[in-house]
Amino acid sequence: MSRFKRNQLKKTRANAELGHPLPGCYAKSLGNCSGSLTGEHYISRSVLKLLSDDGKTVPFQGLSWQPRGKSQDISINTFQSKILCGDHNSQLTGLDAMAGSIVETVERFHMELTEDDTGSSDLNFAVDGFQLERWLLKVIVGAAFSGNLARASGEAVRDFIPNEQIIEVLFGKRRFPRGWGLYFPTKLNSLVTESIPSRFGVVGVHNPVAGLDGGIVDLSLLKFLLVMVDPPRNQPDSMLNDCAYRPDTLTLTRKGIQKRINLNWGRRANKRDVTLVIEKGFRPS
Repeated sequence: MSRFKRNQLKKTRANAELGHPLPGCYAKSLGNCSGSLTGEHYISRSVLKLLSDDGKTVPFQGLSWQPRGKSQDISINTFQSKILCGDHNSQLTGLDAMAGSIVETVERFHMELTEDDTGSSDLNFAVDGFQLERWLLKVIVGAAFSGNLARASGEAVRDFIPNEQIIEVLFGKRRFPRGWGLYFPTKLNSLVTESIPSRFGVVGVHNPVAGLDGGIVDLSLLKFLLVMVDPPRNQPDSMLNDCAYRPDTLTLTRKGIQKRINLNWGRRANKRDVTLVIEKGFRPS
């Protein structure tokens, strides 16, 4: 058999293993699409429920069709789009449960620290850092692919199609290269107030000069920056200069009491700890 025929046979077998890719499923490059497109909450329904006062709407800002910089009460059903097939949708369910646990814990930590009768003891909560990265990626990719993501300028992100590497990271086939992934913007998180409403927001980040692509996700009391490309190096005006890369611990503290979110990065521990002091006043937007 000629080399050409052997290569063609390999391609045929590979395509057969991949299964049928479903148009409209942003993970179709993985193959094995099943059924039809399903309604996917690119922002986890469990998270939205936790941040909702009435179980139907949630305060949100950053969608491409919202007024720039303005938070509005948005129906939870609005965050559902037909962007994944049934099989690929179900593979991300575990990420949604993890994100719900984080929000519930952060809200509880804040409540306990601001109520003297329940905030008297230290407490720790462990999170898989790579899982958190994947969930943040799910939010950004889903919002962008569905046409709902806007940049900080207010301009909508159009015709976004995630590349194969991004999809493989999202579905746990590989991890982000070193330097990509989760950053914690210390300036944006420098103050957490005693009284602050639950909120959620997402905005796309694109810097054509520095070459930075990713998104900022505003989750309950915290902001996370996810970098989806090779980040700029040694740029004096880069927003990454005010960020902690893959911190090991996020600590909420008030009057000497500490509540810690421990991020597990396996053997790649960075020994970076970030402390947020709960004070009176207004948190910067």
